[in-house]
Amino acid sequence: MHGRLYLIALLIAGPAMAVEPSRYSYDEAPTDGYMYAVRYQQAKLACESLPDDLEADYAKAMRLTKEANTEFERSYAKGLTANLRWRKPATPEDQQLECDQSQHALRVTVSLARQWFPGGW
Repeated sequence: MHGRLYLIALLIAGPAMAVEPSRYSYDEAPTDGYMYAVRYQQAKLACESLPDDLEADYAKAMRLTKEANTEFERSYAKGLTANLRWRKPATPEDQQLECDQSQHALRVTVSLARQWFPGGW
């Protein structure tokens, strides 16, 4: 009885376990910069100004990534010229939350860039 149940479970789970790995791997530097440029623009809109250390670190991370991949550079430039629609949050608390989340996203990218380009830091 348990053997059948186990066999059925294996037949069902087998294909699911053999699914293609995620395309969104953070083990190596990205090749598409559009999202990174838009994320930066959103942070600037949400916070109005970013801390100097974050600005410098993010700029360095993007410079290193652009140097590693010319396609990243082209798509990053395209993202910077995108006309974003952004609505200011209703309350100052919501705006602060959005600013904090945006800064966190930029800091995560900087941390990843330090892994991608250890010699550049």
